[in-house]
Amino acid sequence: MGLGENLPIQQVVDYGAAGLVGAGAQQLNNMVLDGSDPNPLLSGALFAPLGTAMLRGSRSLIPNATQRNFDLNMSSFQNPYSAAAYNASLAGAVAGAGTSLYNTVAGGADVDNNMVTIPAALLAGAFPLVSRMIKGTSSINRYRG
Repeated sequence: MGLGENLPIQQVVDYGAAGLVGAGAQQLNNMVLDGSDPNPLLSGALFAPLGTAMLRGSRSLIPNATQRNFDLNMSSFQNPYSAAAYNASLAGAVAGAGTSLYNTVAGGADVDNNMVTIPAALLAGAFPLVSRMIKGTSSINRYRG
């Protein structure tokens, strides 16, 4: 419920639950819509960071959990690696949903979601890390004036 005092266990529960939701949603999409059938396990893994942030945000209805979940989300967004995972997850969700929609309305198109989602997620995840590395490089800072 987001009240766990043991942070690693809370992280496993949150990311695991979000990953299961992502995998289940992808499997449901595969059964209902025509078009290519992306891998539900990959979709679940890509959805886990975004789903975790959504899960923690939705816990604001629980009086004692509001601040704890807000703090968990903020600490995740401030960590550059967690922020990169969140960006990759968001890009993967948008690219995957867009590809599924395209496959549905394009009349027989069978674009593989994984071939669109994986590069989008990699680029979105790598961008904040590369940006941070560039900003932290002393040789770059010398040329800023």
